[in-house]
Amino acid sequence: MLLDVVDLATYGPAGLYGGFLLGGAVGWWLAGRYGASQRLRIAAAIAAAVYAATPATEFLPLGTLAGVILRLGELRRQP
Repeated sequence: MLLDVVDLATYGPAGLYGGFLLGGAVGWWLAGRYGASQRLRIAAAIAAAVYAATPATEFLPLGTLAGVILRLGELRRQP
């Protein structure tokens, strides 16, 4: 959900640059919180940066949806 908040906060023309920087930082941080490898953290940061900088994604909760899918995968693996 944090990534979606960043995407909404960078609404408009300023979001092309601000969204890229903030989205990348949030993607890097979130991937680290999930224990991702260095390579996966870079991929997550790039994907989050592109998502946050892309116009017309402000009202699509793709970050939240990805978080829900990851969380459900964690719950499924627990005995």
